[in-house]
Amino acid sequence: MLAPSPDFRFDGPSPIPYGFGSALTGEEAETGPRVRITALLDSPTGYVTVCTRREVWEKCLRAAAGLSDVAWVPLEVSEVDCAGSARTSGRTSTPARRWRCCAARA
Repeated sequence: MLAPSPDFRFDGPSPIPYGFGSALTGEEAETGPRVRITALLDSPTGYVTVCTRREVWEKCLRAAAGLSDVAWVPLEVSEVDCAGSARTSGRTSTPARRWRCCAARA
């Protein structure tokens, strides 16, 4: 399963160089803080979602899906962008911090 990292820090490196904006709305849902995600296109578009807390994901995977041995594994993100050119800016890979793969066994 691929999911937003519950460890993503909104005060860390910005995802704006990768074409996305993300900001906390200041509201809290039952499962985690509300977040506005914006795709920085010619005509920007966005939506509000929830950054689900780690314990919520794990509870759902264990209780609702019957899985065990839940592990959060960093997702490796290539430094090559969609156009195939290497990034030379020296920036760290923000998307690698933003997403995690959650693996579990039944």
